[in-house]
Amino acid sequence: MKNCVSCGNTMQEKDLYCSQCGRRVEIVPESPLKPSRKKRSFLLIIILVAVQIAAFGFFFMGKGCSKTEGNLVSKGEPVGTFTFEPDACRSGQRMQFYGAVILGKDKHAGAVVIIEDPIKGKIVKIEVPGSCQPPDYEKCKEVVIDPAACSVYDMAVKKSMTTVNNIRLIDGHLRLNCGFKEGGSLQANLNFENCD
Repeated sequence: MKNCVSCGNTMQEKDLYCSQCGRRVEIVPESPLKPSRKKRSFLLIIILVAVQIAAFGFFFMGKGCSKTEGNLVSKGEPVGTFTFEPDACRSGQRMQFYGAVILGKDKHAGAVVIIEDPIKGKIVKIEVPGSCQPPDYEKCKEVVIDPAACSVYDMAVKKSMTTVNNIRLIDGHLRLNCGFKEGGSLQANLNFENCD
């Protein structure tokens, strides 16, 4: 079915003249450069989906949506002398444990690993900055903090209500005030949210 451009009368596809006004029906071929309404709607949907995917990728890749604050200050042995500044965090679910990994700004900045183990209890491991070995910087000097050496050994890890790529986001904190028999000390006040 088609309509007359002059009077709007409905005509059959085979009609050459309008039965209402008698005007000759002109067949205007669709321009290949101008997409039809259906094609334009489809292209608009594709563009909107692509923009959403790009925005999601930008937001959740790289640093992700995690938030960290605070610091960890170590002086002397057994951990070393440095100040750790957190930059991002990851859920321990990625590495098959319940907890979080708090990361520094780069592969040389070290990390703090917080684990709640159902058998061993609460565990804090410090990856000493500058100790990670190439090529992948996954092997680092790790020091497990003995709770008996600390007057404050407070950590909390809780699952948030959000899941990203089947990873449950983790929130929590770490408070440490430790003095070691080797003469060193360690203080930490770290908060983390949305570790992915």
